[in-house]
Amino acid sequence: MRTSRRTSARDTPRRGALAALAAALVLAGCTSDPARGAEGAATPSGPRADVLRVLAGSELRDVEPVLAGVAERTGVRVELTYTGTLEGTQLVADGAAAGYDATWFPSNDHLALLDGGRAAVARSEDVMSSPVALGVAHATALELGWVGRSPTWAEVVDAADDGRLRYGMTSPVSSNSGFATLVGAATALSGTGTVLAEQDVAAVAGQLRRLTRGHALTAGSTGFLVERFTADPRGVNALFGYESVLRPLRAGGEPLDVLTPSDGTLTAEYPLTLLRSAGEEQGRAYDAVVADLLSEPVQRELAATGRRTTAGGPAAAADVYELPFPNRLSTVRALLSAWQSEIKKPSDVVFAVDTSGSMDGERLTQLQGALAALTVPDGDAGGAPGQGLLAFQARENVHYVEFADAVKSRGTFAVDPADRVGSLARIREWTASLHAQGGTAIHDSLRVAYEEALSVLEADPERFVSVTLFTDGENTDGGTLADFRAWHARQAAAGRPVASVPTFVVVFGEADPAETAELAALTGGETFAAGEAAALAGVFEEIRGYQ
Repeated sequence: MRTSRRTSARDTPRRGALAALAAALVLAGCTSDPARGAEGAATPSGPRADVLRVLAGSELRDVEPVLAGVAERTGVRVELTYTGTLEGTQLVADGAAAGYDATWFPSNDHLALLDGGRAAVARSEDVMSSPVALGVAHATALELGWVGRSPTWAEVVDAADDGRLRYGMTSPVSSNSGFATLVGAATALSGTGTVLAEQDVAAVAGQLRRLTRGHALTAGSTGFLVERFTADPRGVNALFGYESVLRPLRAGGEPLDVLTPSDGTLTAEYPLTLLRSAGEEQGRAYDAVVADLLSEPVQRELAATGRRTTAGGPAAAADVYELPFPNRLSTVRALLSAWQSEIKKPSDVVFAVDTSGSMDGERLTQLQGALAALTVPDGDAGGAPGQGLLAFQARENVHYVEFADAVKSRGTFAVDPADRVGSLARIREWTASLHAQGGTAIHDSLRVAYEEALSVLEADPERFVSVTLFTDGENTDGGTLADFRAWHARQAAAGRPVASVPTFVVVFGEADPAETAELAALTGGETFAAGEAAALAGVFEEIRGYQ
């Protein structure tokens, strides 16, 4: 079985994401919010009566100690294989989750929208819950008058619009908490009092644009969002995310005030779900595990993770008004499309692309195909369903720095809202012109890419700006990593906004994983690994969730 893998800069890079991530995106609209990305764990063991093989969101890592006790009491070992909710849900709906007996994702709502989704489920039981909430620095909550009370979504919009609330939120295109935040805001602000419909999206777009004026920190997963906030909370005084994730966080030495909008939010219910394909023995194992998880002592243990359970706990103190999940695929599609093309803040993406001699042949063809996949407009023939959501969007600027032993060529393209298809075609033509020749000057070329990114950010501090570095080899020419590190430190000392420009490093071929991981860590970015046989397009598409 193939799984995706996003690694932190602090981890050793492993295999990258699947191209199927894009194909599933418009159908599900979200992924789980893993602290370290999908694990790409080994294929599960064969069926055994004493093992329940579960495809799970990797945010459940903190529940593993509880599961050890479950095994002692029931004789059933719960074997978790971590993946993203989006990818795992699509595998289940496609009938491709062979080898697993159950799933344990934040929600089954999106599974219910997919063809084959409902039919794949034998039975399901909600084990615990965690609503999507807003964690606000205490000083900011005092200023806004939100201490001891929950604001409405309209109040949140007003605070974001006038600059008092500057928040971090994951991308709704790649993260379950980001998608749930967007759905909650759109549903409440629509004022219809019912489930969000496709026609409501246009009506509420203006309010959502006002909300995004306070969006100051973005990420493709909750884990990365929390890492960036923890490393440098300056400029951000709030985060949207799961209540259980927000409660341990601090700002200014004080815990965040964790608030749920009074007019509603969405909640992760963590249903443990038996798949219809599981055997009778696995069904009995599932029943034993569920019974134990729902027992009062274990519910108390789960409450200690910050999630809400029947045993209560500090996280269960406040009531939450639950908003409905969209009940039509067309609504999900319309909301995400509007987010990408007209609601979210515009961004600049800078690609530093290694086309040294070692890239000649199949490697260059793979690279060009991966970059071209980001220029497939919505609904184009031959494009995977949903792929257009990960393509470059209107109002984005795309910058390329092609390098070998020195910078070979550069290209900058504005994606024109009035002619997006033409803009994407021009980008595709440029990437098709890449040619392999020469050595590898990673650090000097990255410096050029950074100068490009910094000039954009200094001209417009409100834009999201990032660098994506692709390389297939070790540095052979020009400056060293130490030289780049020293240059980066000088820019920071001079007050340039280097901390606001993360570098996402795609490690391919013989690239040095230790050095590239250090580059990503230095810049507050992430590493994404793509083996020779991996779908490189999937890696670039996954990175799009962070831009």
